[in-house]
Amino acid sequence: MDKSRENKTILFTIKSRLENLLMVRLAAKSIIAHVITDEIAAGQIELCLIEATTNIITHAYQSRQNQDIRIEVTLYDDHICFRLTDNGLPAKLLEKKELHFDFKDLNSAPEGEMGLFIIHSIMDEVTYTPGNMKNTLTMIKYFKT
Repeated sequence: MDKSRENKTILFTIKSRLENLLMVRLAAKSIIAHVITDEIAAGQIELCLIEATTNIITHAYQSRQNQDIRIEVTLYDDHICFRLTDNGLPAKLLEKKELHFDFKDLNSAPEGEMGLFIIHSIMDEVTYTPGNMKNTLTMIKYFKT
């Protein structure tokens, strides 16, 4: 098998503390830089990972600290896959939302669900599998090879 075509995976676990988002951001930035050269696209993907991790901390774990969040990043020839797993409360719905507000008046923007809107708008595939104290969010972004 051609070694250059093998999938490359990195797996790390963080504790559910907002200050750990910096570590997630730095790791994501480094990994994404290997496959995405467009800085804007790379920043958008990084934002999705931070939004997803923040949602796990604040919603699945209800801001309880020191709970495990497992982050798996796999690089493929034509896409990058992020798989986040937690043992918190399952989300009710993670389907794509439409936002209806006056973009000229940011005060009219909804207070919640903006992160999900951003994730669904940027990532090419988003799936969520709730489980019995094990939830998995998978986000995939395709890129040109």
